[in-house]
Amino acid sequence: MDIVFNSLLVHHILSREVESSRPDSMTFDLNGTIVEFSKEDFLLVTGLWWSSIKLVRSVEVMESLQLKYFKNLMTIEVHPTKFKECYKMLEFENDLDVVKISLVHYYVLGLIGKGKIKSSINKSLLDDVKDLEYFNSLNWGYILCERTFNGLKKVLKDKVTSYKENVWANEIISSIAGRTAVQLNNNVVP
Repeated sequence: MDIVFNSLLVHHILSREVESSRPDSMTFDLNGTIVEFSKEDFLLVTGLWWSSIKLVRSVEVMESLQLKYFKNLMTIEVHPTKFKECYKMLEFENDLDVVKISLVHYYVLGLIGKGKIKSSINKSLLDDVKDLEYFNSLNWGYILCERTFNGLKKVLKDKVTSYKENVWANEIISSIAGRTAVQLNNNVVP
């Protein structure tokens, strides 16, 4: 199935969010039909899962991947574009480091989809991935679901009124077409 992302449709749906009794879901009123999007739905759509196992990161001292491969580039956070550029240029000492840095790369640019303008990568991911067993035990379904829901809830913050005004204007303009002006031909604005 070919699916094309439609940001206007997503904004339209998000502007119709209503309060939900469940803190782990988002509820929308779509033309009188109440639709709920829960964390279970998120996991079903993404193919991710909840992890009930939570390991503690190993305390053994390992050389920092940040210092080993990124030197002073990542003091606390780095822009995803810079991380991507550096990743392409890295000369790894061993295959395990390739796997570890690639996991961070995939997480940041694939799963999270960090925007190229306003986001940054926290270097703690490089600390977490040093212990692969710990990194793989993280509850990725929960982490990604929380980030997605928080992002969806923030996207229209302070923009709902503006968006509704634009939708209203489009509906009004389309409803008066043919009553207030007549288009004489395709080359002229009525």
